[in-house]
Amino acid sequence: MSYDGKLLENLNFTMGKNTEVSASCSAQLNGEFYILGGSNYTTQISKINGCQVQRIGTLPFSFSGGTCASYNIPYESIFMCFSSEGYAQCRRFIRIS
Repeated sequence: MSYDGKLLENLNFTMGKNTEVSASCSAQLNGEFYILGGSNYTTQISKINGCQVQRIGTLPFSFSGGTCASYNIPYESIFMCFSSEGYAQCRRFIRIS
């Protein structure tokens, strides 16, 4: 779907090596879109670049089936909560590059 709500029929969106969206979560951080965790790649840190999901790193913990949200408290970060491997736990993701 385009930014103005029109259906794009010829969209060529690709998944990079060792990436997935199943059981992952996604959120925006500093103007970039991240995909964190997953079903098979539970430590995935990927970023959406153009029309491709690209693996850029590895979480120091497993995260699967949870949810993410961006917050600016006291600085922009992503909170990752309710993973199947720690459903009563939240973690903070900060990307410094």
